[in-house]
Amino acid sequence: MLKARLREDALGRLELQTPYHGELVAWLRTLPSSARSWEPDRKVWIIMTAYADEVLTALQQFQFTVQDDRPGAVVPAQDGAALWAPPGMPAELSQAMYQLGLNGEAPLELAIVAWKFWLKYYHPDINGTGDDAHAKRLNAAMDTIRRYLED
Repeated sequence: MLKARLREDALGRLELQTPYHGELVAWLRTLPSSARSWEPDRKVWIIMTAYADEVLTALQQFQFTVQDDRPGAVVPAQDGAALWAPPGMPAELSQAMYQLGLNGEAPLELAIVAWKFWLKYYHPDINGTGDDAHAKRLNAAMDTIRRYLED
C-alpha cells in the first residue's frame, strides 16, 4: 500500500511527501503552477493550503494511506464526510474509528464495544440485517484499530 505524509511548513503551506507515483504527479501538475512546487532536495511537493481538500481526495482516489501531521487535521472519511483527527493520527486509523462511530481519541476498549455492537446489528448470522459487506468493513476497521492501538 502506498503511503503519503502531509505536513504544514513554516509558511502554512502543505508539504506532501510520497513515493513516486506517475498518475499522482500528473494530477499535481494540473494544479496552477503558482499553487505548487517540487523541492527535489527534500523530495516534497509544496502546495498552497487552498488545495488541501483536493489533494486529500486525489490521494484517496490513488489509494494512498495518508498520515496527516498537520495541526488539528480534518480527515475526509470514505463516505465524503469530514471527521476530526488528533494531530499526527494516521488517516487510516481515523477512518477506522469513524466506521465504528467513534472519534479519533477513543480507547481500544471502547472500539471493541462499538465493534461488537455494530457487528451484531449487521452480521447476517447473528440476527442482523444481512448486510455482509458492512460486516466485512467493520471487521477491517477493527483490524486496523487493533494494529495501531494494541501493545
